Amino acid sequence: MRLDGAILPWPDVLWRAGLLNRVHEYAPVKTAVKRLVQRAARRFGYQMVPVGVWAKASRALALADAAPSLLFQVDPVFQSSYARGLAITGTPESGQVVCSKRQSRFYNLLSIHRWAGGVPGWQVECGCWKGLSSYLLNQQAKRLKPSHDGAGFMIVDSFEGLSQPTSEDRVQRGSDPALPGGEYAARAGTFHCPQDAVRKALSEFPAIEYHQGWIPEVLSSLPERTYSFVHIDLDLHDPIRGAVDYFFPRLEKGGVIVLDDYGSLTWPGALKGGDDAAAALGQPLTPLSTGQALLVRR
Repeated sequence: MRLDGAILPWPDVLWRAGLLNRVHEYAPVKTAVKRLVQRAARRFGYQMVPVGVWAKASRALALADAAPSLLFQVDPVFQSSYARGLAITGTPESGQVVCSKRQSRFYNLLSIHRWAGGVPGWQVECGCWKGLSSYLLNQQAKRLKPSHDGAGFMIVDSFEGLSQPTSEDRVQRGSDPALPGGEYAARAGTFHCPQDAVRKALSEFPAIEYHQGWIPEVLSSLPERTYSFVHIDLDLHDPIRGAVDYFFPRLEKGGVIVLDDYGSLTWPGALKGGDDAAAALGQPLTPLSTGQALLVRR
C-alpha cells in the first residue's frame, strides 16, 4: 500500500512483471523474488499486500463510496420522480459516480426552480435531449399546483442534436483525461432526439410549448415575453452565448438563468460562453460545485 493509501496486490504486480509465472514452481526462488519486489516497492513508498487483502479493501472502499451521505440521495420524492423520469423519457442511466453527480445537478436545478417559483414570467428549457429535466421541472410544478399541465413552460431545441462545434469548444490538452487535446467532446448531431419522442414522454403536460430550431437563430422567432426561470443545457459556446444574450434582458427581477455545463471540462465552450455573456452584460456569474452556474436578475 502506498503511504497515501494506494494498494498494490503483490501477486498481480509479479505477474504483470512476467516473473510469477516463471518462478511459481520454485518456492525458494519465488520467495526471494517476492522479497526483492517488496523491498523495491518500499523504496518508492509502497507496501505489497496479498490479493485477498486487496479485494477486501477494494470492496470496503466501494461500499463507503456508495453509502448515502447527502440529502438528495435519500429524498424519497426526488428519487421517485427521478427514477420515473428516467423510465418515461428513456434516458440512459450512468455509472455510480456519474449518476451521483447527475442527480446532484438535478437536485440543484429543482431547488433553484422552486426558489424562482414566486417570480412572474415564463419558464424555458433550452436543450432538452430526451426531456428528463423538463419532466422533473414540470413534475415539481404539478406537486406545487396539482392542476399544472405545462402551461407557461416552453422548450427550445433543434431536436437534431448538437450544432457544429467551433474552435471555442475544442478540449485543451490535459484538461479532460478522457480526451486528447484539440478534439471535440462530441460531433454535430450528438444527443439527437425527435420532437415527437419528447412530446410523447411529456404527454402528461400537453400545454408545454415547443419551438424547434437552432439556437441562437430560432430565438428571434419567439413571442416577445418575460421569463422567471431559464435552464440552458446546450454544451457549446455559440448557442450558450446566444441564449444568455437573448434571455437575460427578458428576465423579470429575481429571475434566474441556470447554465448546466459551465464547469464541465468536457465542454470548455460552456465556460467561455457563460463568461463572455456575463461580461458583456456586466453581471456577476455564480459557479456551483456541481458544474452549474447562475445568473440572477437583481
